[in-house]
This record gives sequence, structure tokens and C-alpha cells, in this order.
Amino acid sequence: MKMEYSRILELYIQYLSGTLSPEEARQVEQWRQNDEDFRRQWEQLEEEGKQMNASSYLESINSDYALQSIKFNRKKSNSKYKFLAAASFLLLLSVAAYWVFENPKTSKSITSLDLPKKETIKLISQEGVIELKKDSVQQTIALKNTTLTTGNGSLQYASTDTAINTLSVPDGQTYMIKLSDGTEVWLNAGSKLRFPFSFVGKRTVSIEGEAFFKVATDAGKPFIVNTPLTTIQVLGTSFNVNTYNAGKVKTALVDGRVKTNNRNGTEEDLKPGMMAEYSQSNGFTTGKFDEEEVLSWRNGIYYYHKMPLANLLDEASRFYGVKFRIESKEPIDRYITGLMDRNRLEDFLSDLKTTASIDFTVKDKEILIRL
Repeated sequence: MKMEYSRILELYIQYLSGTLSPEEARQVEQWRQNDEDFRRQWEQLEEEGKQMNASSYLESINSDYALQSIKFNRKKSNSKYKFLAAASFLLLLSVAAYWVFENPKTSKSITSLDLPKKETIKLISQEGVIELKKDSVQQTIALKNTTLTTGNGSLQYASTDTAINTLSVPDGQTYMIKLSDGTEVWLNAGSKLRFPFSFVGKRTVSIEGEAFFKVATDAGKPFIVNTPLTTIQVLGTSFNVNTYNAGKVKTALVDGRVKTNNRNGTEEDLKPGMMAEYSQSNGFTTGKFDEEEVLSWRNGIYYYHKMPLANLLDEASRFYGVKFRIESKEPIDRYITGLMDRNRLEDFLSDLKTTASIDFTVKDKEILIRL
């Protein structure tokens, strides 16, 4: 039976990155000896890799296919992670000078990184600053007019206080809060939610960063989310809002209905499966979105597609709660497709080292990347 090209390409990527298992390596060698079609396609991949520069060769690999393969294989088995990461980092679509056949750099073991402890999640209220833990132990905190209940990475409360509070989630963490009306809000890393313990009239909150809202239905009281650039109006619905990038707001509707408008009154009415992106330069643009990609952060996963290396490391700093910094005087022209797992920082670094030819050290609680 003829093997599909996509499977041969997958094996070849594993071969290049050194992630073939001994059994797979033996099987590949048998196919090269006994399967003429397999041998021809394998040798063609080798020849292209040797003769083309990295930009031409790697652009010939379809990164859209690679990202879909990453998602599919991740669902099948977490043990596939090493292949997924290796495949993603081989998709450096515009590397200017280096090819993986050259000698890779070496680095220290990454099992003993001297990294800073993560900051605490904080609730800032009129009664002071309360530090919230993400552990599973349930804790009750009594304030003057409010009783807080925390545990399992979430906060609930009972209160009649209408003053505005701020829930601040630092880099590297996520947190969930259940508001007084029953609305649930999941906050991503580096995000802030401003809200009253008790709503009076309209239900209004403000968000900076990224959050997923599951809004409790109350036809008489619309739920309003203010962002730095837009306002989102809902009744009962689930949606994601992202304000990480300065000058842009992304609103992705999972179910229900929302209206989002800018400060000038321009409005977009979204249906489920649609996302509105607002930028100060281009206004609103709408289109379909990949729910798995947009919401994967809630499961500790971050997908990236053709992302410049410098931008990826900025995202990684927020995602892992550790500062990444590139030590390079030369222009950086590398674009990468793949995923990050919040529980696998060491794998992220290890695969960067192996397949992107980088080295790293830890200095002053930062991870310094050397090309």
C-alpha cells in the first residue's frame, strides 16, 4: 500500500529533529531499502534540504497543514508532544542563514533553571489588597461587607458592596471568578477585570488583557464589557475578548449574540462562530474563527501560526510568566508555527534549542536567547 506523502514528511521532520524512536528509525530504514516509492520521496526531501536555502525549502512545507496536524495529534495522545513541538519549530519560514544539517549549538541542562516564582493573583478592593491562591484548598475570607470563597483557581463571593474592585491575574497564570449575577469570567495571563461586587442597574465590567465570558441571562439588565477601545453589549451568551495588542480588540462569539461598537459609534452585530477585530487604523473587520485556537488558553495551550520569533518570545513571556529576551545584534527573520503548553516550559526550550539552533542561559531571572 502506497504511503501518503504527508506521513513521509512527518517522519522526515522527526528524523531531522532527532525525535524518531528506535523502532521508527528501523522501520524507516526498512522502507528505504524495500519500498521504491518511499525511497524516492525520502531522497527527494533530502536533496531539497541540501540544495535549497532555508527560506525556499521551509516555505515549501505547508504550515497550515502542520498546524492542523499538531491539533490532530495532540488530541490523539499527549505522548506525541515531542513530535508536535519539533515539527512546529522546523517551520521557520524565513530563516536567513541556518539549516538544520549544520552543527547544532549545545546548552546546559534545563532541568535546574533558576527562575523567579510566579506573582500572586490579587483582588484590589476598598478594604485593601487580598492575595488569592490557585490551590485546591477552599478558603473563606471575611471582609466588612463581603464574604469571599476561594479554591480550585476560582473566586465566588456574597456582598452588597457596589464599589469597583480589580481582579489582577499576573503573567503565567489564569483564574476564574463568578460574579454576583452568576456570570462566569475566566481571565488569561496578564489580565485585569474591574467589577462591582454587586450590580446596580446595568451590569458593567471592564477588561484589559484576555477573558472568556459566560454571561448569565437577564433580559432586563444587559451585560456590558468595556475594553480600552470598544464596548460589548450582551444578554446571555459566551464569548472571548482579547485586548493584548495595543490598538486592537478581538471579540469572538461562541454562542448567543453580542454587539460591539467603538467610541465613534460604529457597530458590529456578531453571530456564533464569528469574530470582530477592531483596530484604530482599520476599524472593524469580521470573519470566522477557529474556536480551538482562540479558546485553547483555558486548557493551558497556546497555538501560534507563522509568528515571528521575537513576537513568539513576547507571547511566551506572558504565557509562562518568565521574561524571555533575545541577545542578538542581527535582524531576526524567523517565523514559527506550533503550540506552547503551560506545563511544559522545559520542552518548549528544549525544542527551540534543537530545531531552531538557539542557545539559552538564565540571568537575573530572565531567559536569554542566543541565535
